[in-house]
Amino acid sequence: MPGWLDRVLSTVIGDPRHYPIERRLLNTISLLNAAANIGGSFAALVYETGRFLVLLHLGTGLLFAVFYYFSRFKNAYKVLYWPFVAMVLAFLFINSLFNAGSAGGAHYYFIPALVIGVILSVSTRRTIVAFLVFGATTAALFIVEQYNPDWITQYASPLKRMQDVRSNFLFAQFLTGILVVVLTKNLNQERAKSDSLLLNILPATVAEELKANDSVCPRRYEARRCCLQTSSGLLR
Repeated sequence: MPGWLDRVLSTVIGDPRHYPIERRLLNTISLLNAAANIGGSFAALVYETGRFLVLLHLGTGLLFAVFYYFSRFKNAYKVLYWPFVAMVLAFLFINSLFNAGSAGGAHYYFIPALVIGVILSVSTRRTIVAFLVFGATTAALFIVEQYNPDWITQYASPLKRMQDVRSNFLFAQFLTGILVVVLTKNLNQERAKSDSLLLNILPATVAEELKANDSVCPRRYEARRCCLQTSSGLLR
């Protein structure tokens, strides 16, 4: 990756030398969501899906930008996880209700949203709870659709449905790929930091053995005697 791009990313999401991976991930994902939702508000205008959906996308996009600000510049990323996840789920649930439920394309985003929840979780317990919460929200959407179909806003025509499903499916697919790239990039940065630290304190062969086996065989090194030439002779 070109050096200038690394510098731009460090400025936008945080320098990997000083920012922990959890903070950089939240910075990246909140910024991506802000851009996606604000862009979605313009798409909603183009497809004439209604004023409410335009405002929903625009409002949540601005809120995601607020999350980015507090995580990137105020070091508040540790307390933002559940508010961030709650807003993602609320947005997807409401957006799906106004986009024909399972007949539309908005519910596809529950898949990358779960990926986001898992990527940002920093403990096994939080990951398990995230799976349960996302599963319950998705199930709630289908229950509402089955027992209260009048709560679902249907499309005005099959053409409108096709336009929405096509664009949402493609974007959800690309968003999932982008999330994987973001995670891989950050993990590679963490690995590079770890390798650099090991090489600063250990010989390369010992560092490689430690990474491969999680332990190293004891070694004995004979002390070397140094001789210093002085004007009066050799000093040992």
